[in-house]
Amino acid sequence: MLLERESKAIVQRALALSSAEHIEVSLSTEDSSLTRFAGNQIHQNVAQMDATASVRVSDGKSYGFGKTNDLSDKGLKALVDQALVSA
Repeated sequence: MLLERESKAIVQRALALSSAEHIEVSLSTEDSSLTRFAGNQIHQNVAQMDATASVRVSDGKSYGFGKTNDLSDKGLKALVDQALVSA
C-alpha cells in the first residue's frame, strides 16, 4: 500500500510532465492475497500489491487517456506522452 506522501509525489510528478491545457491524474492501488490449504496445512501463500496511474488530458477540443503501472519517472513520462498523442 502506498503512503499518502508517496501517492502525492507520484501525482505531482505526472502533473509536472504535462504540457496539456487540462490534466487529470488518478492513482489507485490494489492489495490481494491468497492462501491455499492442503492436509490442514498452508500449502501456498501469495500476496501482491499493484498501483496504477491514469491520466486524462484535454487541449480544449479533444481528450486523450493513458494508464500504466510503471510509476517510475520514465513510466510516467511515457504515460503522459501517450495521453497527449491520443488527444
